[in-house]
Amino acid sequence: MSGDHSTADRASTGADIGKSEAAGRWRDWPYVLGLFLASKAFIVFVALVAPLLFGPGNFYKGRATEIGWIAFVARWDANWYIQIAQQGYVFRPDGTGSVSFFPLFPLLLRGLIFCGVNPVVAGLLIANGCFLGALWLFYRLVKEEFGRRELARHATALLAFSPGLAWFSIGYTESLFLLLSIGLVYALRRRRFGIGAMLGVLAGLSRPNAVVLVAPLLLLVGPTIGESWRRSNWRRLCVVGSSAIAPIIGHGLYLGYLQLAFGNWRANHIVELHGWDTKFQLSWLVLSQKIPGVGLHLFDNPEVCREHVAWSWFLLLFVTLFSLIALWEKRAGWWQSVFVLAYFSLYVSILQLNGPVYAVARYAAPIFPFYIAVALFAENRCWAQPAALVACVMWSTITGLMLFAGYHIN
Repeated sequence: MSGDHSTADRASTGADIGKSEAAGRWRDWPYVLGLFLASKAFIVFVALVAPLLFGPGNFYKGRATEIGWIAFVARWDANWYIQIAQQGYVFRPDGTGSVSFFPLFPLLLRGLIFCGVNPVVAGLLIANGCFLGALWLFYRLVKEEFGRRELARHATALLAFSPGLAWFSIGYTESLFLLLSIGLVYALRRRRFGIGAMLGVLAGLSRPNAVVLVAPLLLLVGPTIGESWRRSNWRRLCVVGSSAIAPIIGHGLYLGYLQLAFGNWRANHIVELHGWDTKFQLSWLVLSQKIPGVGLHLFDNPEVCREHVAWSWFLLLFVTLFSLIALWEKRAGWWQSVFVLAYFSLYVSILQLNGPVYAVARYAAPIFPFYIAVALFAENRCWAQPAALVACVMWSTITGLMLFAGYHIN
């Protein structure tokens, strides 16, 4: 009988520990949810103020009451995704069409539209729902990676009010890609390779630049791949390897669809070249164009778009170097530095309209190791934590004001 009591006691203790761990995992959910709601209230305020301060913009009159709320919220790429969701892909013989936009976001849109949701509202729901999920997974990743709750809270606050907040709030793919890339890394850190493979494929179906994730992912799973090889565990080797190259698999699935639908697996690359004049070219001329030389006059310069792009590149270069130094100083995992370097190397080699790629600020927004690096730098510097958050809020305000005032800043 005593043995039965002992077994029951152990079972009860195990259940209590499980409940305690579950409660601990959700302990900071109210904090993350509060950050999300505060950031959304902030960006709504910026959106309402922007057209009053800086309209008319280059492409719209700038006032929501004059252009209607749909045009105010669903602009530029958001309209492309809605069009794809409602009408399907288009690829024309002249090399133009909508196939340069990857399919996952339009598929999610189509699902909500089928359920009767307004297309613009559907885009907002997907973007903001993904952003909330990304904040929570990011908090969990940082806390488990470094074991420090306050560090995770500060890094999550930086992401919540990051310079990409405007793009994380409207019908763009940045929130979706952020969620999938964080979830992919989080799954691999917890050795959930099957889940990681699934998320990697979805990431590859969400954005073309997802293939760059393979570099840090291989670094993450490298030890497990080596162990599986030494033990001749071929099944595990295939699963782990697939999780690392899953974004390429997702990309390949889309190319396969293009081959079946249009008879040309390079259709999206052709549209990028002929429709958007975007191509890879690494040269000193391209690099030199990414350094601003005429001063920051974003609202009174007729070349506002190009000047904003130049300053975006200058800031991206600064943040990249700063992040690499901070990650090295704190001896963070190498995968984070490789993550930053891989994306910077990609963007620095892209040429658009004979200049730097215009959307670099938006493309760089989901590079979440940036926010980890800043939080690590500020961790033992009492002045740096509020300074970093203020800098994020100020940068987010500028991008939000320009975007919602109608300036095509990407």
